[in-house]
Amino acid sequence: MPLASLTGMQSSNDNDKTTNPRWLLEHSDRLLRYECELRRKSGASSELFPDELSDKIGRTQGYVCGIIKNAIARAKLCHKPNRTKH
Repeated sequence: MPLASLTGMQSSNDNDKTTNPRWLLEHSDRLLRYECELRRKSGASSELFPDELSDKIGRTQGYVCGIIKNAIARAKLCHKPNRTKH
């Protein structure tokens, strides 16, 4: 039996939603955006690597790389010139 149960005290992790795997799956994209915004607001000019992001948001490096690749692909679509034949 956990010590918190024996003493009648709650563990600090019991109230922390971010330790819940289901919550993490549902909100990891928001956490990723938050980390990027923190860097932007602080004026950091160094690169933010996928392994750093994955550690900060609690997801795999593959997940972060997938998000980055998806963002790059969408950005390329937005900036693709409209090719029409004359």
